[in-house]
Amino acid sequence: MKPPLLFMRITIDVSVIISTLKENEIKHKESLDFLAYLYKIQEQKHIEIYQPVEWLLELAVVLRREKENTNINFVSFLKPEKPLRNYVVEITEEAVINFINKLNKKYNRFFVKSGADLLYLLTAHLSNSTLVTIDDGLKSYDGFINVKYPGEALEILRKI
Repeated sequence: MKPPLLFMRITIDVSVIISTLKENEIKHKESLDFLAYLYKIQEQKHIEIYQPVEWLLELAVVLRREKENTNINFVSFLKPEKPLRNYVVEITEEAVINFINKLNKKYNRFFVKSGADLLYLLTAHLSNSTLVTIDDGLKSYDGFINVKYPGEALEILRKI
């Protein structure tokens, strides 16, 4: 009898990708190690990555801003030779309203820092995936949804 196929669903906050660009960024090495391992094993393991439709727009804006401070090859960064396979989660108005209501019930208030943060939380919720972030504000939602820092997610991946 074959053992059951183990897998992990992940939503990656753009903060993780951005933290790999400069050595002085928070959790720089942790993020690099996580993404490098993810690239290495995605073909061998059953890893599903879910992103909101808007994630590429957010990444493009941040990369454009960072280009002034680094030597990023903007186009090749957005379209690498071997990209991670992503599933795009489309966010409907109804899903946003339902999610905000759930947040209000859980926390008796709605306190998401930005629209982008809400998109990542909602994407992870809708796809039943683990949100990987370096953002302490998003990490505070661990328990409502599964939220991990890159190093924590890396340890989980290594066990799969």
